[in-house]
Amino acid sequence: MILGWGEKSKYFGGAVVLILLFPIFCLSSEPGRIVGQVTDASTGQPLVGATVWVEPLNIGTTTDSSGRFAIEKVPPGTYQLRGHIIGYSRISKRVRIEAAETVEASLAMSPVSFRLKDVVVTAEKEKLSEAEHSQAFVTVIKAKEFESKAVSLPEVLAGTAGVQVKTLGGLGSYSTVSVRGTSAQQVRVYLDGVALNSALGGGVNLGNIPLSNVERIEVYKGTIPAKFGGSGLGGVVHIITKRTGATVGGCALKGGGCGTRQTSTFFSGKHKDFKYLTAIDYTESDNDFPFLDDNGTRYNKRDDQWKLRQNNGFRSFNLIGKIDWSHSGRTELSVNNNFCWSYKGIPGRGSFQAKFARLKVIRNLTEFSFLRRRFLKYGWTLGLKGFNSYYASDYRDLKAEVGLGRQDNHNVTRTYGGEISLKSIVGQHQVWSLLLKWKQERFLPSDRLHHEQLFESRRRSYSLAAEDEMVLLREKLSCILSLRQESYQSRFYGDYTHGHWVRAPARKRSYRFLSYRLGVKYNAFTWLIIKGNIGKYYRVPSFYELFGDKGATIGNTGLEPERGLSRDIGFRITIGHIGKIQETALEVAHFDNRLDNLIQFIQHSQMTSRPENIGKAHIRGLEVTGKMDFLKHLRVEGNLTYQQALNRSELYGGIYYGKLLPNKAKWETNIRATFFSKDYGEIFYDYSYTDKNFHDLYNKVPINRRIIHNVGFTVVCPWRQQLRSTFEAKNLTNTQVADMWGYPLPGRSYYVTINGTF
Repeated sequence: MILGWGEKSKYFGGAVVLILLFPIFCLSSEPGRIVGQVTDASTGQPLVGATVWVEPLNIGTTTDSSGRFAIEKVPPGTYQLRGHIIGYSRISKRVRIEAAETVEASLAMSPVSFRLKDVVVTAEKEKLSEAEHSQAFVTVIKAKEFESKAVSLPEVLAGTAGVQVKTLGGLGSYSTVSVRGTSAQQVRVYLDGVALNSALGGGVNLGNIPLSNVERIEVYKGTIPAKFGGSGLGGVVHIITKRTGATVGGCALKGGGCGTRQTSTFFSGKHKDFKYLTAIDYTESDNDFPFLDDNGTRYNKRDDQWKLRQNNGFRSFNLIGKIDWSHSGRTELSVNNNFCWSYKGIPGRGSFQAKFARLKVIRNLTEFSFLRRRFLKYGWTLGLKGFNSYYASDYRDLKAEVGLGRQDNHNVTRTYGGEISLKSIVGQHQVWSLLLKWKQERFLPSDRLHHEQLFESRRRSYSLAAEDEMVLLREKLSCILSLRQESYQSRFYGDYTHGHWVRAPARKRSYRFLSYRLGVKYNAFTWLIIKGNIGKYYRVPSFYELFGDKGATIGNTGLEPERGLSRDIGFRITIGHIGKIQETALEVAHFDNRLDNLIQFIQHSQMTSRPENIGKAHIRGLEVTGKMDFLKHLRVEGNLTYQQALNRSELYGGIYYGKLLPNKAKWETNIRATFFSKDYGEIFYDYSYTDKNFHDLYNKVPINRRIIHNVGFTVVCPWRQQLRSTFEAKNLTNTQVADMWGYPLPGRSYYVTINGTF
């Protein structure tokens, strides 16, 4: 059903030729064209799906996800341009067009109310994000799903089909995400379009990103859209913070188990052509929850005893500032800044708790963007973006409680870069996109304990992507093809010999590769959508893998990038009102990922290890997501993930071949039942199941299956609907679990949240 599913090389070249030659048959030199944007007259927001046509020619089109439209092959003359969408008044505009001329004609439509007997209905169309229109399988988690609850970003992601989260336990603890069985390093994480992944290596820590400032989260599974750039294998997690807009403010107070306290507030507004936003969040927790300590003897239950978690406290402060400026709907400027400070104790494993180890982190992201619509002759949209990132960490373990030996390290990573993007609607059924992206990253470590300024590592990367999207068969079929050329240059200055860092010739490594993606979406019926994707992606080795560390790890500059071939196919069914059922939605996706050149560390001696390209893996599975609203006040939603993540490595003569990859459970299920009322609030129950899996490659150290039950209720203030209070009880059965190598997770706990807008 997807081109190239079985024999992609046979059809790939032909698909490229057909897609690139298609515009030749759409362009005409004599007639002109009408382009523009349809917006809400009161808010200025784009209107998606509005109908625009030319009278008396009766030719027209509908607006895309940004409210833009283009009507081609319009003969010279004077016409009436009309627009219509449900919930808004019809609008008409006189347009005159000359031969081969492109005319700009934007429409601003006013919302209206309709009276049907004694009921007044105001139609309000919700804008769908670009992710929700995508050919890829994407889960969009909106703020209304979590803003009234005491949950963290790792918890929200863990409830998504195909997503696994591993954490070291407690609020603010180090937490990483994997998608469809891939590793945390193979997943790209973005905050407002800026990558958080570091060239140093390791996954992105999600534990210190608060949800209070987040508007929505987009999870692209197995697919990386060209607009993100950068290499990866598992997919993308894109975290989008609150937008600027109409004058509105809000605040929230949360408190509960283990001394958890959170305060957050935001305010947004607009003045003439300017929009702005300020958001603040402060969170702290003692994280001193009780856990069952096995005393380091897993199979001897007689010496188990209950203890309190020590040195697990967490504090964080986050500040977001945004300013947007727009002029005549054609030019937009924006400046965003995201600051984070966090301080956390490092408790160590459950049986060997540390008392003094600490980690302090400061992260600051600054982004500038410029957008110009109707750029050049054929209505191109030009986008410019620049960003700067500063990340500093102070890790102190002066009593050697956690790591190997005493440590007092101060590490700084500075990243800056930019991108240029061009996008154009070609004809009525095709969109071309181009993206050029570059980034410079510098990692500068220092050892305060030995008063040594260590030598820096640098990485420079370039990405050039071209994307072509077509709509065919009377807008039933949409296809997208993207090609991306990437280049990486890594350098490490200095060497570690005889116990000291010395200046040495730079060691360097360069990579260049071409990745691709082909996606198809077919609207078979109004209630059935079929999707399929295939793509080839890469992950370049990290600094840690290329150049090693201060002695325990030997770098390998000969490493090749990890490679992955990602394929999926599935469907989505959406059915409206049937009897007492108001809405039903079901999405099923089958995925098949083949990974090669996986990097694994091999022990070379008792004290050192070296990374090698020896790993292979085959990951396949099924994702099922569903939702049903019935009896007007009851909603049941959930997901089921089955995955078989098999190790195909030949390491040590193939002793791990056919084993399950570590921390990859076969079955995961999440179910939520909600009894809700618009005027009074809701009562909810959550059920989460994770199948047994393993810590190690040889599948000898198990992680027991877990079942978690959460319940709670939300009460709406009778005299002010925007004010809500929520009570939650988590892990009702006090299930004792440990995600990774003896780091326990909290047991039963209770939380209260009060939030509202003004």
